[in-house]
Amino acid sequence: MNEAEKREFLSQLVDNVQIYEERKENGQWLKSIEFKLPIIEKEFTLSLDNDAQNETVCLL
Repeated sequence: MNEAEKREFLSQLVDNVQIYEERKENGQWLKSIEFKLPIIEKEFTLSLDNDAQNETVCLL
């Protein structure tokens, strides 16, 4: 994939990305990522702002 194809692919998957104005002390700079996933009926947001995250591992 060239750079233009990569950008187009990501724009189809990612709806919104929020970043902090300044990097946190722990090095974190991403606040949250919202995805456009048609297979999920409700809004899916991955928040990196807290420790209350659920992880799921799937074998495809």
